[in-house]
Parts: sequence; C-alpha cells; structure tokens
Amino acid sequence: MQAASANQSDADQFVIGDAVVRPTIDQTFTADQPLGVYPQLYNLKVDEKTHKNDTSIVAHASKAGQEMKTVAWTGEELQQNGDEITIQDADALKGLAPGQYHLEISATDRISKQTIARRTDFTIAPSMN
Repeated sequence: MQAASANQSDADQFVIGDAVVRPTIDQTFTADQPLGVYPQLYNLKVDEKTHKNDTSIVAHASKAGQEMKTVAWTGEELQQNGDEITIQDADALKGLAPGQYHLEISATDRISKQTIARRTDFTIAPSMN
C-alpha cells in the first residue's frame, strides 16, 4: 500500500481512494516490503446524536499459535464516513520476522453489539538483500 500519485484515479487498477493497494496472489511477502492492512467496513450502526459509528477493530498476527503482534483502532481515530470505516495502515505488520503467519482482523460495532472476524494466512520470506 502506498499513496496514489496525482495522475492516478479510482479508475486505475489497484487505486482505492488516495491509496494504491497491490494484492499478492500467493500471500507471500519479503521482510523488506511494507506490509499493512486495508480493511473497509460497511453498514455500521450510526449514533443518532453524533452521526458517527462506534467501532473497534483489532488485528492479531500469530506465528505457530503464538501472538506476535496486535494492533487496535477505534472509530474516533479512523477515517469514517457515517456507516463506513476504512483503515489504511501501511505499518500495521511492520517488523515481523520471516515465517508463516495467521492474521485475524475483528471488528465490533458497539452500537449494534455485533462482531465480525476475517482470517487469512500469509508468509514473510527473508529479504532479497
């Protein structure tokens, strides 16, 4: 994930908003690559008084069943648009050593009292340097 240049637009492949998000088909990254998260949440309940959602999002990266890194965000600190939140954190998984990992991102809508989680596995290979 990196900032989109001035001549790129949402119509360009991999440009979402003001970021270029490049997927990796085999879920393998090198240790020297930036490795972040870019979840987008929709249909969140909005507080009638503040017109904002009240959401907490947590990302857990584990290796061989041992938690290696946890990152948490709340709706107050994130770019939100009513019932939507987008997280653009290019450093969320920075510093993980080479190995195979399991990532779980869970989001809790504290107004509707609903939680959703998504999981994926990925590999960090040694740097090419």
